[in-house]
Amino acid sequence: MNLDFSNISIRGRVAYAIICLENAIRFYEKENLDWLYIFNLLWAYTKDEVGNWHYPMAESTPKSIMFDADYSSKEMEYIDRDEYEKLSLLYKNSNNTINYIIDKLFEIGTRDLYSSIINNSPDTLKYLQEIIDVMEERGITLPNIKFFQKFPISENEGWGRKFLREDIFNENIG
Repeated sequence: MNLDFSNISIRGRVAYAIICLENAIRFYEKENLDWLYIFNLLWAYTKDEVGNWHYPMAESTPKSIMFDADYSSKEMEYIDRDEYEKLSLLYKNSNNTINYIIDKLFEIGTRDLYSSIINNSPDTLKYLQEIIDVMEERGITLPNIKFFQKFPISENEGWGRKFLREDIFNENIG
């Protein structure tokens, strides 16, 4: 399915990808795992300053955590050993599809972080399409794009306005 996200803000694209992640977790019946830390971190992107999100998220991605090195050699600044161990266990007990979506989410959220958003950010569209492709290949339900169209790329220099998860499905916000 070819969905058009070109007029949706970067925050809106990140939110769409987070809802994709939630759907994948349900699809693979991984809700019993401790997702609290990672979801709090992911949703901070839509409600806080995006620049504050980059470093803690960089240390928390599956790619960073599952890299073949132990905690002490990674020089982590934002997550402590206990959280590192929890994330390591989480990603090991998850699966490749879910971990892939989280890594792509990081790419969407950081691609244009220290530059201007030009031409509706084609790289973030590409990363989001990669998530959508994986979801479709696995038969995982995609979120309805209509809920995200209220977060236009024309706001806040492409980043879009700040919002909470519950604002996505609130018909009175637009």
